[in-house]
Amino acid sequence: MRTLGLDVGTKTIGVALSDAFGWTAQGLSTIKRHESDMELDFRAIAALVKEHEVQTVVIGYPKNMNGTIGESGQRSETFAQTLKEYASVETILWDERLTTAAANVYLLMQM
Repeated sequence: MRTLGLDVGTKTIGVALSDAFGWTAQGLSTIKRHESDMELDFRAIAALVKEHEVQTVVIGYPKNMNGTIGESGQRSETFAQTLKEYASVETILWDERLTTAAANVYLLMQM
């Protein structure tokens, strides 16, 4: 079962793909956003879902530190719902709070 990870920004979408077992993920590509035609964004992701037989798409969910949902979080919610309908794939929003800090601590421990 493969999972696609998306970091949805205003200009680009970072894409990562898990291995067949879902144990690890590696960066796959970056999709340039099409502000005038978002369907092109969804079409590109749907093609990756089909090509790599993806069952689940995890989308970064930028919550505020106090847990509230701001404008970026609302955009992620809308993006996830639209992608779910467009590509017929399960979408999961993943809380991004403190993920960079956690990664830095892990990397420092490896030194």
